[in-house]
Amino acid sequence: MTFRVALDQNFPGNLVAAIAGAVPPTIELASIRGVDPRLSDMGDRQVIIALSQLGFDAMVSNDRHILSTPEELAALLATRLGFVCIRAAGDNSVKATGALLLELSNLPRVFQDKKRRVLDLHYEPRRVGDAWDYMKRIADRTGTTAEKLYASAKPSDSELAWPVLS
Repeated sequence: MTFRVALDQNFPGNLVAAIAGAVPPTIELASIRGVDPRLSDMGDRQVIIALSQLGFDAMVSNDRHILSTPEELAALLATRLGFVCIRAAGDNSVKATGALLLELSNLPRVFQDKKRRVLDLHYEPRRVGDAWDYMKRIADRTGTTAEKLYASAKPSDSELAWPVLS
């Protein structure tokens, strides 16, 4: 059985088409423009109802206001359409698509429960790490100091100077 997911207008059609090859074969992704161009001009409530009537299992959006509007929430409850809200993506369709791809293969399992139908994703900017901190962790696990571990693993000057791609 194919799990059908509609992406709202914040996901450009060309981006949806570009990721189609990476989508598991049991999942169908469709831009709402590709489903029916008229959906792009409708309010969220009508889109939710229409997608449910067309047999879609879930809708993905980065419009978090759907979760704070009684009319849209009531439509989600009545139709039991799954809803994936991707926060912190703003209007960045590439970031929203990346966030979706991280969760995509889990959606059929996540939405098996007919009551729990909202996946509210919060993606914050990642912290940049210091490689030295990782060296300290390895040293702690192996019972030495980071300095000693680095000294024993450090590439020699000749190794650094030797052309790797000669």
